[in-house]
Amino acid sequence: MKKRTSITTQLMLRIIPLVVILMIIVVGSTMLLTNVSVREMAKSELKKDAYGNEKVLTRFISDALSNLEPVKDTLETVDFVDDKARLSYMETTVGLNESIPNGVYMGDDQGHYLDASLWEPGADYVVTERDWYQEGMKHDDFTLGVPYQDADTGQLIVSISSKANIKGWGEYRFSRRYVSGSDLGVYL
Repeated sequence: MKKRTSITTQLMLRIIPLVVILMIIVVGSTMLLTNVSVREMAKSELKKDAYGNEKVLTRFISDALSNLEPVKDTLETVDFVDDKARLSYMETTVGLNESIPNGVYMGDDQGHYLDASLWEPGADYVVTERDWYQEGMKHDDFTLGVPYQDADTGQLIVSISSKANIKGWGEYRFSRRYVSGSDLGVYL
């Protein structure tokens, strides 16, 4: 004998699966749309941040260059009595720009090296093998180099370097470095 089921039970057996399927579709669609929306908002925010960082970086580099050009011009035009006088002038560049805390330094293919921060390299320091020197050899105007790890601080830095004809010192390379990252706020 067949067992009779009520109309309510029959309706429930048909409606509940339909409701469950519809809920799964609605929840899945909502999640997909939310995911797409969040991604688009994230992309938009990243673009805004990148644009803002570009402005900050451009201003930062412009400030650094505006501080360095007059120093290079002075070193190329003033005939200093000796390296001590030249170094004394270079020491005025220490702290000139907060992103350039150590001042300028320069070296030549003969191994001569002057550093405004008064850092003295070890005997194994070969000026012509340094990234800043090699980059500066390629440019008559100040140019950003490729980021590298600084030998004396271990920090990631980027040099702004240029060839220069230092008056009374022959053809020397002139460079300026600054720390990227914590000082700059963005990595180059």
